[in-house]
Amino acid sequence: MSKLQFEPKWVQDVEKHLKGRRIVLIRYMTHEEKKKLNIHYRPIILQLDNGKILYPMSDTEGNDAGVLFTNIDDLKVIPDL
Repeated sequence: MSKLQFEPKWVQDVEKHLKGRRIVLIRYMTHEEKKKLNIHYRPIILQLDNGKILYPMSDTEGNDAGVLFTNIDDLKVIPDL
């Protein structure tokens, strides 16, 4: 099966958890959190109004932190540290 076949299900799953939520806190991952995940860099963390967090990783295996690219003119990328 191709990844494209899974797209509608993933969109549905993500919408169920994220649609209508608000970001209430923005911070970088702490050194302690980074150590627990055994990664080299600290990604940005977006905390939602229900306490859940989102953070970018380099791949689906969680091999390291990732960055976020945006379409914001003066914030093209949110780097890891």
